[in-house]
Order: sequence, then structure tokens, then C-alpha cells
Amino acid sequence: MRIVTFILFIFIQFTCWSQEHFIKAKGQNLILSGKGETILLKGICFGNQVWSDVRIPELHHNEEDFQRVKAMGMNCIRFYMNYLTFEEDDTPFEYKKEGWDWLDKNIAWAKKHGIYLILNMHVPQGGFQSNAKGHALWQEKMNQVRLKKLWRAIANRYANEPIIAGYDLLNEPGVPDSAGQWKQLAQDITDDIRTVDKNHLIIVERTNSINKKWTNDEYQNMFLIDDPNVLYEFHFYSPIEYTHQNTPWTGLGDGGEYPNNNILSFPDGLKWYSADFEYTRFETGSQPWKFYEGHRFKITDDYIKVAKPVLLCKNNHGAAYFADFLVKEYDEKGHFVRDVITTNSMEVNNWYFWAADGNGSMKKVEDFSMDEKDVIKISGTTGDANASSNDLRFIPVLNHSYQINGWVKTDRMNRDAECGYRLDFETYYGEFKVYPRNKGYLEAELLKYIEWGKTNNVPLYLGEFGLYEDCFKRNKGGLEWVEDMLDLLQKYALNFTYHTYHEDAFGLYKGHASLPSEKKANKKLIQLFSDKLNP
Repeated sequence: MRIVTFILFIFIQFTCWSQEHFIKAKGQNLILSGKGETILLKGICFGNQVWSDVRIPELHHNEEDFQRVKAMGMNCIRFYMNYLTFEEDDTPFEYKKEGWDWLDKNIAWAKKHGIYLILNMHVPQGGFQSNAKGHALWQEKMNQVRLKKLWRAIANRYANEPIIAGYDLLNEPGVPDSAGQWKQLAQDITDDIRTVDKNHLIIVERTNSINKKWTNDEYQNMFLIDDPNVLYEFHFYSPIEYTHQNTPWTGLGDGGEYPNNNILSFPDGLKWYSADFEYTRFETGSQPWKFYEGHRFKITDDYIKVAKPVLLCKNNHGAAYFADFLVKEYDEKGHFVRDVITTNSMEVNNWYFWAADGNGSMKKVEDFSMDEKDVIKISGTTGDANASSNDLRFIPVLNHSYQINGWVKTDRMNRDAECGYRLDFETYYGEFKVYPRNKGYLEAELLKYIEWGKTNNVPLYLGEFGLYEDCFKRNKGGLEWVEDMLDLLQKYALNFTYHTYHEDAFGLYKGHASLPSEKKANKKLIQLFSDKLNP
């Protein structure tokens, strides 16, 4: 049986696919090397249980799932890999036969069903990068050596395998010091691959985070490397408050629905600029509920583009409770204009807690003395700390003044603590435009990357876009978001893969303890892909 399987594999390898099928970069397009025909990659991501460190994820998919991908009109799979499939930390550079066998089997399935594979190193030596906890990759040189050697081994083994579209070097790189760290490593890995493989695309993703900060430079953190055959990658989950609503790892709460012309979507890349540092301080000790009025802050700096309320709780070993608050606006002459923000209940999931030293906590509690309303409690901070809500951002008017007032209760608040309601201000470097949450906003955000590709005359690849499962519930409009994205991707001829095929959080098929089943499928989303992508 093994001999028959091996013969079948070799037959497929040398008869169904030839050197003409290698994909090459040419200007802003991808072409088939032997034919010169333009090809557009459109597909989905196979997560392969990489986050669970499952070495050989036999329950993630089988050959039938390649057929399902093909039936949706797709021609590509971004194939996630965990380095532990190939080597162990205590025996580096000793690559495991079962890892190669598993990858060979998937390559045979892909070839049989005409599906390109993008091999993506999703979990490298040093750790998963997306949450900025994989800094060991950058701080321990041996991890980089191991990653380079593993890529070289993969490239050497599959140098003449055209069903592999390319090598996606590293998922969502999160560097500790500077973007240059990733650019240099990407170049080093590419140079190492090119010593054994000059056939395949190199796929280089933008820098995802720097020192645990997810902000973009004027180029959206994209950069070029020195190689003629590169596909440049970015991911897209905008607006994050919608796509990641109720995800347990972000702390984001209910993000509303899509589309919604009453919700403003601000451009990605807003940066903290300044704050109202003359905010009214709360009384220390233990104080009952009291209504505090803040002073009026006048907007005189046109670099201030956005304002948002902040619950400040600095160096407070005790606790501060925040209840209803409101933000008032006044014109140039000091006349009242409107209530910009009014709150009747504090929903903790819509607030993001930050502490400079990592100490302290924020949680929602009920207080019967406030008519059983939800209030936010912040306690145990030992340094600068606050909570802010992007849901409550607003656009301030130049020369108008703003005042934040609200209810507060304190419990054993120490004398050197600083707590209060405050307004923080953000700026944006570039053309500042605010859109309703609709297709126009999605297009404006995508165009930032598209323009970079045009300027540099290189092809682009949207490696991940998708929605957390809650976006498909309670009329949240998940299907509409995906449909608008597919329309835009086709309009601008962008290569793409949807995240993801089989998992509970973002999966087209739910569950992880068994193979994908139609009983746990998002059938409407599958039908949407089929309708949009099949000729």
C-alpha cells in the first residue's frame, strides 16, 4: 500500500504540474513563469491547530477539505506551520520524519485538486508573534539561526515543487526594538533560501508591532527587501472593534453591527498626542458617591484630531469606582452647544485597561446605591494606569471647549494617588478622514496598502481577513462585511486568503476535536464564497 501511495505521489508530481506552474512576481502582478499568464490567488487559511502546539494536526483536515476549498472557487491555501512539527527545542536542527511525511501528504492532496499552498511559519522558534510575546525570537540569536536553517531545509526539499506558491516567512512579526530587526531577518532568511531555491516566491509581511505597540508609520509598516521575486503581505481586520468584538483575548466588548452609518470608523494609525492634564482630582481616602465637574479644555491645536474619555487611576493602592459621566461642548464664546457623550451604564468590555507596570485591575461591578447600575472599579495600581474607550471617540472642534463630568466613589485611596475623569487626544499623520462604518471605510483603509504597492510596483497579498464568530450572530452583518471585502478585493485584483478554515473563533467550520463537518459549518458564508468566486 505504501509503495502504491508513493508511486501515485511521484506520478502526480511529475505529470500534473510542471515548471510552467511556478508563480513569479512581475510588477504589481503574479504570473505563471512558463506561460506569462497573470494569476490571482484567492483562498483560505488552514490553521492546523498551530496555537495548541499540535505536532501533526490530523483532526484539522483531510483530502476532502481540499475538495471543499476547490468547490468554493478558491485556488490557494495559506498553510500554517508550527516549528515543533519539524524539530524539538532540545534537539535543534534534527528534523522529524513525521513532519516531512505530513507535509508531503498535504502537498500531494493540493496537487491532486489544483490548490496552491503558501507555506506560512505561523509559530517560529521563540514563540507566536501576534500578541507580542514571542520576543525570544529576536533576543536569542540561536532562535533566528534555527528559523533560517528550517526555512533552508524546507526550500531545499521543495525547490522544484510548483504546487507551493511561496514561502511566507513569518506571521505578524512583533519586534521588541525597531522595524529594522524584522527587515534584516527577512533579508537573511531570503538570502539563505536563495542558495538552494530560486524558483519560489518569498512572501514578506509588514511589521505587526514594535515594543508591544500596534501603530503604523506612513508606509503602514510595509518595507522592501532585496530580491526580485517577492510578494508583500498585510492583514486586515478593520474596524477592530467590530471584527474582534467579544473576543476573550482582546477585552473588546460588543462592537455593534455592520454596516452602520451612525457609527464613525476612524482611520487605523491614530496616535496618542496629548491630554487634559489639568483634570479634576478625586478626593483621597474613602468617599461616598460624588458628582465631579471638570474644567473646560479649549482645543487650540489643530494637530488634535480625536478626543476620547479616560478613567485615570494612577498609583492607587485602594479603589476608585466610576459611574455615569457626560462630556459637554461649548463654543468660542463659552456658550453651551451640546452633550457630546452621555452614559447611563458603564459596560466594562468596551473599556481597555492599561497599566505602565502591569499592576492593577479593572472590572465591572453592580452598585445598588446607584440604582443597580453597572460601574467600573479600578484598583491596585502602582504606577500610571487608566482605562479608555475607543467606542466613545469623537471629533473636537477647533476653538471649542470640552468638559467631562461624572460620578465617583473611592475606597481607601492613598494620598499620593491621582484619579479622575480626563480627556485624551489623538492625532493622525496624513489625510484625516472619518467614515461611517460601511464599504467606503473598508475601501479607504485598503487603499493605504494598495497605494504603497503601486508606488513601489510590487504585488500585494492580503494574507488574513476575517471575523470572530459573534459577527455572524444577532444580525451583526458578518456576511455583509465579507461580501463587501470580496467585492473590493476583486475590484483591485488583490491576492487573498480568508482566516480561517477550521477553528472555533474565526472558522468556516467550528470545532477542533474532530474533522470538519457540515453540521458545524457556516453554510451561508460558504455559499457566499461559492457565489462570489466561482465563474
